[in-house]
Amino acid sequence: MNKINKEELKDCTVKICHQRGKIHDGSGFFVASGLVLTCAHVCKKAKGNPIEIHWKGKSYPMKVKYCSDNIEELDLCLLELENSAIDTPFVYLDLNETIETGIDLYNFGYPEKYPQGDVATFKSIGYDGQGFLKFKEDLVGSGLSGSPLLNLNSGKVCAIIVITRDTKKNLGGRGIPTQTIFEHFPEVKEFQQSLYSKENPFLPLGGKIEDISLIFGRESEIDDIFEYLNSGSGVALIGESGMGKSSLLNAIKIQSESQLKISRKPIYLDFGGIFNDNDFYYQLCSKVGIDCNYENPPKGGALGEELEKHRLLFLLDGLRKDMVWEGFTNPVRNQLRALADKGKDSPLRLIVAADKPLIDLFADSGADSPFENVCMEVKLNPWDETTIRNFIANRLVKTNISFFELEIQEIIGETQGNPRKIMQKCYKIYQNYC
Repeated sequence: MNKINKEELKDCTVKICHQRGKIHDGSGFFVASGLVLTCAHVCKKAKGNPIEIHWKGKSYPMKVKYCSDNIEELDLCLLELENSAIDTPFVYLDLNETIETGIDLYNFGYPEKYPQGDVATFKSIGYDGQGFLKFKEDLVGSGLSGSPLLNLNSGKVCAIIVITRDTKKNLGGRGIPTQTIFEHFPEVKEFQQSLYSKENPFLPLGGKIEDISLIFGRESEIDDIFEYLNSGSGVALIGESGMGKSSLLNAIKIQSESQLKISRKPIYLDFGGIFNDNDFYYQLCSKVGIDCNYENPPKGGALGEELEKHRLLFLLDGLRKDMVWEGFTNPVRNQLRALADKGKDSPLRLIVAADKPLIDLFADSGADSPFENVCMEVKLNPWDETTIRNFIANRLVKTNISFFELEIQEIIGETQGNPRKIMQKCYKIYQNYC
């Protein structure tokens, strides 16, 4: 897939200087071969003197293709290498229109205190009234203006840093999102879109979708889940393999910070790696931050007392008939129910993902499910024909390819609306066009 990692981001980031590298003005990054994006206020520090970049131990003279005159309205500048024969790497820019709250962001730039470069990590917290992407939880020091913000979920740069909230405290800052960059630099947009059109858009082929912007056709289910959670209920997410349960759990985990009325720390556990009570209690305590040892983790009243100090959103993935006897015993279920069944302010709010209704899954509990009246069921049904057609159109919109009607009918007939099977079938068909 078209994405970059942390090391590749570093390779694409440059230091902006003038007076033959003696004066450090800020940071920038390659958005195409030979093209560097930075802030207008960074370039204006040169006061008409020649601008150069310091990259991989060498200095390169630059030409100014565009520099905004009014930095209050638009603080962007596009530079071009004077030597067009030099081939450079470049970042992949995020084509998505919005970045969700709570996304992990990574930065590399050249702050004044660390002229050899430094890293920082942030979390997105939304957009301000001017359309800037706001982020928090680390220091934006002097010299980081013009450096890239990498969306760790998508592996693509989603913004350019322009403003710090405080140069001495870990308060984060603001960035210009890629959509604004595309609006003012159509050549950058055209180049970046040409990269994506070469990539098969029907990915991932299996497993959990990490980039939640790629989740499709489950908006109403997500709304229902948060409505239940905010009303004081837990949720049982029911669906056969391939329906997207794990991907939805990931989306709920990421969106919980902005969507839950009562703030809760999300804790995700996959039962594929849990085989007994000790496994369960040890992983739970470790992720919550409760001191414990594997041989004798806190349980019962001791665990309850510790959990009363927290407010948690507990996401349990991978509940299946072939594992509940060994890894999800009655004592564990009863403990969870007791902690979740205390009204809106319960220490735990539960979301469980299972391939069958809980009453069928936990037949050993008696006539009722162990989570009766604690978890409301949300069923993930197969996609209907309209949703399948909309999904295909959505994934192909940034390409110059269209599927034939016979191919679409084949997808509908063979997959029976199973999203994973649809993705895999579409991937194969798309490859035939490449």
